[in-house]
Amino acid sequence: MRRIVLTTAAVLSVTGLSGCATAGAVAAPAATKGAFTQGKATPARPTSAMPAVASTGTNLLTVIPSITGYAQWLLANPDPALVPAIAVPGCGSFNALVAEARSLVGQGAYVKTAKPVFTSIRSVATGSRATVEVQVSRAAEPVLDRRATKTRVLSTLPRLSSTAMRITLIRGADTRWRLCDITDENGDEATTRLF
Repeated sequence: MRRIVLTTAAVLSVTGLSGCATAGAVAAPAATKGAFTQGKATPARPTSAMPAVASTGTNLLTVIPSITGYAQWLLANPDPALVPAIAVPGCGSFNALVAEARSLVGQGAYVKTAKPVFTSIRSVATGSRATVEVQVSRAAEPVLDRRATKTRVLSTLPRLSSTAMRITLIRGADTRWRLCDITDENGDEATTRLF
């Protein structure tokens, strides 16, 4: 995983999980504040309004940037309970985002995100499953301490140079597309490289 964090227990606890739920079983659980947090760490109040997610319909060229925008907002306002809005429970992307959000909450940290730049988006949809091939880049992102009174950088997430990625989406019973897996050109899990 690309996220450089001070604690890794949450990340290590889900690295062995993979695979997606079937399309018929996809339904986002109700988001309960702090439902996925561990110990006494609870998510901080968001510092900006939650963005709307345009994840329905057949135009996946608009769905991908919308889901990506929400994922970036989620890292700036980490709360693992909100991951089901954009990722299918049990899938690699869900596991990676939950682990990342847990780690950030546990550290009292957040990511000052940089918007990914898509230079190419190509999609193939087949019923309730879609594969989207993208070429994407993103600037480096600092991980900041939310508890500090002055800006305190805990680490910096490396810049993503232009990279080919394959994004698998699943459409749930609510007709919303959600992330299942994101892999790079080598077939390696790449959710935390993108976000």
